[in-house]
Amino acid sequence: MTIPHTICVISGFTLVIVSMFARGPITRAVANKEIPSERRATVLNVASTLGSLIGILINPIIGWGADRSPVVTVFGIAIVLFIVMLTWIPIANRYVQVEETEE
Repeated sequence: MTIPHTICVISGFTLVIVSMFARGPITRAVANKEIPSERRATVLNVASTLGSLIGILINPIIGWGADRSPVVTVFGIAIVLFIVMLTWIPIANRYVQVEETEE
């Protein structure tokens, strides 16, 4: 097994951490505006469970791909993350309000 280049490892971890921190406020904003409060816990629990199930299904495929060709797998994951990021931009613009301060 080859060890990835340090810059690639740092970039990958940075991308994952930024994604995790960006997803939270967007998800909360959408959930608070779109889901009635009496159903919110159930809907968020189902969404979390589906996310875990998708991870259970996808992770072995990623591992198999990494065994076959690590470079192709890394670029494939990067492309998927980039597409997901692009789909979150309109959602963030629609639901997340930036408070402007008056000076």
